[in-house]
Amino acid sequence: WTIGALFVTVIANAINKSIVWLPFGPAVDMVDYQVQTKFADVNQTNDSLRLRHGKVYKLYESTTTTTTEPAYMKGPETVLVNKKNGNKYVLTEEGMLVYLDETTTTASASPHAYQTKVVPLVHLGVGRPLGGIVARDGTVYICDAVLGFMRVRNVHDPKCKPELIASRVKIPNGGNDGEEEYSPIILANDAAFGPKSGKIYFTDASSVPPDRVGVRTWDTLHASKIDYLRGIRSGRVFEYDPSTDKVTLIASGMAYANGIAIGDPNKEDFLVVSETYAGRIVKIYLEPPSRRGDIELMVDAPLPGYPDGMDCDYVSRNNNGQQQQHYYCYAPMPSKGSPVGIFLVSTLPRVASRWLRSVFMALSRSIPVPIYKYGAVMEFDPKNGEITRIIQDPTGEDIHML
Repeated sequence: WTIGALFVTVIANAINKSIVWLPFGPAVDMVDYQVQTKFADVNQTNDSLRLRHGKVYKLYESTTTTTTEPAYMKGPETVLVNKKNGNKYVLTEEGMLVYLDETTTTASASPHAYQTKVVPLVHLGVGRPLGGIVARDGTVYICDAVLGFMRVRNVHDPKCKPELIASRVKIPNGGNDGEEEYSPIILANDAAFGPKSGKIYFTDASSVPPDRVGVRTWDTLHASKIDYLRGIRSGRVFEYDPSTDKVTLIASGMAYANGIAIGDPNKEDFLVVSETYAGRIVKIYLEPPSRRGDIELMVDAPLPGYPDGMDCDYVSRNNNGQQQQHYYCYAPMPSKGSPVGIFLVSTLPRVASRWLRSVFMALSRSIPVPIYKYGAVMEFDPKNGEITRIIQDPTGEDIHML
């Protein structure tokens, strides 16, 4: 018994020492952490995202056995659409901006699969592009998890080049003794275009940077796992004004600020953001000035999974025989709610939760991320936060990790 107790003591001390020296600090209390403590049950009868319904198609890069040209669409994170001409672009894990050619053919292997020619446009650098947006003039704005906030103008010009707009931002209150202080953009994630102002809004998900994987990409999933376990709300939202070339902070203190979109395109008075690790959708005020940067809950209902990206647009719906335009927002959910996560964050006593999450951080490379196969898109009305429908593949058989 004495030897066993000594062994446990040695192991515990070793773990405690490793926790103290964690590169991003130990886990913190989540007393005021407004996380979703109960996820909605997944309706197993709702399989509207399954391929067999004939409303969803998968698009693959066309390849031939006679060409030596490499495949370009590796690890696609986001599809960007130019709303003027319908051009579609993809950001890849190897830092490429590629164009999806419209000349598609049906793949013979499946009636739900299509092929497209992928045209490489420009290499963006050694980072990991995640989200972005195509502005009214065709400029592609890109959030890179390593490099920061970028853009590419005249994307179809063979001489186009990526431009780094910001890798850090000035702290609103300035520095001490008149010196300016800057805060680095650690994990730029997604962007939205303001149709009224022409400004670009983007998220910086976390203060935990991704690690390099090999020589071609970065491990953003591991960075997000550390962010969740640590429990520090470091997600932020920024505004970029192309007319002044300035980036300003709008809001901070979010649990992994992820997808972002304009809540009302006519007024442009608020944003909607997926706060992934709080399991919720929030509203961030732009107007009136007295409420600028205020954050409040948008969707007041338990979600079946963690919200990731975000997009809003007008949709035509039949209303008593007449087609009417409605403005809806869409948030993909790549994974179901995690019972392990809820146990760690909400069920355990405060001290035990903090210690165990710190242990998991120390052993994060050895503990696999519990991904529950699931794929869904939630549609909601940004005027009142009402969930209008959930399109899902409940078991992730055809679609998952959206």
